[in-house]
Amino acid sequence: MTLVHSLVTVSLSAGLAVLTVLVLYLWFFALVYFFAIKREITAALDPKSRFVFVVPAHNEEMGITATVQSLLSVSYPRPLFDVVVIADNCTDATAVQAKTAGAECLERHDTTLRGKGYALCHAFTELMPRGYSAFVVIDADSVVSSNFLSVLDARLRRGEQVVQAYYGMSNPDASILTYLFQVGNLIENILFWIPKNKLGLPIILRGNGMCFSSEILKKYPWNAFSITEDTEYGIMLVNNRISIRFASDIGVFALQPVTLQQAFDQRVRWATGNSTLTKGRAFKLIASGIKQFNIALSDLGVSLIVGSRPLLLVANILLLALSFADGSQILLWWSCSVLFAQVLYICLGIVMNGISCQKMMRLFFSPIYLGWLCMVSLLGVFGFRKNQWVRTTRS
Repeated sequence: MTLVHSLVTVSLSAGLAVLTVLVLYLWFFALVYFFAIKREITAALDPKSRFVFVVPAHNEEMGITATVQSLLSVSYPRPLFDVVVIADNCTDATAVQAKTAGAECLERHDTTLRGKGYALCHAFTELMPRGYSAFVVIDADSVVSSNFLSVLDARLRRGEQVVQAYYGMSNPDASILTYLFQVGNLIENILFWIPKNKLGLPIILRGNGMCFSSEILKKYPWNAFSITEDTEYGIMLVNNRISIRFASDIGVFALQPVTLQQAFDQRVRWATGNSTLTKGRAFKLIASGIKQFNIALSDLGVSLIVGSRPLLLVANILLLALSFADGSQILLWWSCSVLFAQVLYICLGIVMNGISCQKMMRLFFSPIYLGWLCMVSLLGVFGFRKNQWVRTTRS
């Protein structure tokens, strides 16, 4: 065996060791869910907290009415909550539609400071003097469960200051692509965030369905303006030892793109933003956590790394191919075993999503779409459209 071959073998072994740890990390939380979790139900109290739904919207005239109507119909005393839409650099009738549906509308026009982060900062600054107990951020293409505010009220009153709701889909059966998104969504919410929350580990903010107490926003004013502003702000909170809790008993359900063409802009934006954030922050968080004996920081760093399940698959397939080329039977079996563990993990999401003839047909064609997701994840790694926000086209 030559020196070069030895170095290649050692490098492959190291890569497989890291990937194995990451896959075992995912499986650990899945097992915690299946064997140690009881369904969480937050008991509603006599409503006292005053909420404001903050809905950032950029050219959302087609869907804003349904969102406002959903928010206004939650089971919570009407005098104790408001719905405020932030029409951000809109060139359509978003503001008119929002007002017609019954929401208050703040209009913002700033072609220099563009993006959701700036819209949220503007809204929080404008609305803070009104004395709300908490601010709830909802995207303009979403609907919420009827118990949304009653659960948040109970959680605020037991001391929780930052809460992320279950983030689901409103159109999971629309196409093969949304079927695949739904499987991934179930895996993320149920097998990852629920057990992490049970163990007291930090949750990554998802941008939609976020609740912040007024005290938190006063002490830590919104200062996140990248294309991953939600995760960026959440990392800052965890750095300051602020706990982010996950509410699996309330849901926000967003409309997802149904074709590859529609989904491309959204998924590339997410992949590039998350990849940039992961490369810049994940290992620093892990190191800081170890240095400060703060498990929450280290865990958050690992959560960023495993955030892209398709990217883990890409890494596994690459290591499998290199192991085959290397000729080592041990490395080949090792990489095959890790790949099997990843496929089995995905199968958990497939089963949780239910089995039917229609779903089995969609599952049959899913590998093509999964390959597309892997390609998008790779574009994210290489920084495609870095810091560029392109609005998602929907049906």
